[in-house]
Amino acid sequence: MHKVGVFDSGIGGMKIATSIIESIPSCDVFYYADQAHAPYGDLNEKQIDRRCYHITEKFLEEGVNLIVIACNTATSTSIKKLREKFNVPFVGVEPDLNYFNRNIVPDSSRIGVLTTPITQKMDKFNDLKAKIDPHNFFQYISMPLLASLVEKIFLAEKDDILKIKNEIKSDLNLRVPEDLDYLVLGCTHYGLIDLFISECMKVKTICPSSSVVKQVNRQLELDKSDVTMTRSANELYFCSSKKIDGFKKIDLEWKQRFKSEKLMS
Repeated sequence: MHKVGVFDSGIGGMKIATSIIESIPSCDVFYYADQAHAPYGDLNEKQIDRRCYHITEKFLEEGVNLIVIACNTATSTSIKKLREKFNVPFVGVEPDLNYFNRNIVPDSSRIGVLTTPITQKMDKFNDLKAKIDPHNFFQYISMPLLASLVEKIFLAEKDDILKIKNEIKSDLNLRVPEDLDYLVLGCTHYGLIDLFISECMKVKTICPSSSVVKQVNRQLELDKSDVTMTRSANELYFCSSKKIDGFKKIDLEWKQRFKSEKLMS
């Protein structure tokens, strides 16, 4: 049984975590939500490094084999240093602009990229943008509120969900052009509501979860004996720096709720 650690400043990486559980039968996932220090965009580089080091040490205490940095900001600032400091593989995330190199799409396609404001200022993102979209063909849309609204709906009581969905829809309608064909979700939080975004804006959404799962598979070098193990053996363990002392096993009730509310695909 493999153990994979996944962390973010909040709950944004939970779709990645559950995608790993569903796609890699021989894998338990340990999720660390660093909510006491969120958002990472408000921290400086040294502060983010310290949080990443601390969380990595927590994962290593649990015997994880690989760590996923499910945060664009932490990936950009810290992944190189983490790889140099710790003897464990790291997989980072970035907006999946490469989707359009891997797949054939019509030349007339109108493509948008949703990001947080901090992502658009990062060298790593702008290097990727210059490589994939040198002529600035894509439309880059900054979403200051969307990640916090996703956090809000994740923790909401059932009676409050409709109100928050309306807030999210208003934010999308305010900022996202109506004539797009594809929308790259450039923050892991956005993947938790990819279906809702798709239906609101009538677009195909591009989420990094599947690419991350493929990279985790490659890094773990799974053999046939791993693949034949039953999925029922997989467990998700959750820890929040704000609320929970240590990792606690949790179920996937929240995911069923997100699916029943037609938020997540």
